[in-house]
Amino acid sequence: MAKEKGIHLGRPAIAYPPNWDEVYRQWESKQITAVAAMHRLGLKRSTFYKLVSQFRAKNIS
Repeated sequence: MAKEKGIHLGRPAIAYPPNWDEVYRQWESKQITAVAAMHRLGLKRSTFYKLVSQFRAKNIS
């Protein structure tokens, strides 16, 4: 019933941290490690790689 009404169920979508672009570029250019990037962004491993995947998919199109 909720799906028919267009209501989202489950966990809310994860927003990119404010410093995502800067830290992502540093990680991508190998200036920092993935662990350092996760610490700077305040993200867990799975969340970090999920956002990386979404970011790359969005920027390829």
